[in-house]
Amino acid sequence: MKDIPAFISNYQSLDEVSIRFGWNDTDDSNWKFRTTVLEAVLADIDAAPVILIRDLFRAETRSAAHDWGFRDGVDVLGEQLLRRGGIAYLDDFLEGKFACFDTQAGVLTPRDEPLSTTMLNEIRARLAAYPNSPKADLWREGERLFV
Repeated sequence: MKDIPAFISNYQSLDEVSIRFGWNDTDDSNWKFRTTVLEAVLADIDAAPVILIRDLFRAETRSAAHDWGFRDGVDVLGEQLLRRGGIAYLDDFLEGKFACFDTQAGVLTPRDEPLSTTMLNEIRARLAAYPNSPKADLWREGERLFV
């Protein structure tokens, strides 16, 4: 197994292949390694790069949509994604939040008025600029979330 602290501290988007949700006929091929990384990240989330938080959040919410449930800590990843990643990671948050019933109910929206206002303003700007975007329905869901 890889050196987990080194994997976390040196994480780059190319490393996502090691943690992404990878369902084949029988299982999620990255589940075991992703679990180890997730546990280490949650133990010291401030040490994790935001891109790793994003990739773990995406993998876990995609897994949840397939497995009908999600693991503890996914909500923490979602909150950190918004707080640390801001509008650059808004679509990733919304896609994970609305991936399935379980994530919709369990991934909470941070109750932080300035953060919510920032996200809401960004969503409204995107809707005004790109009303026919393939992501417009996702943004409308997000608009309802942040009001």
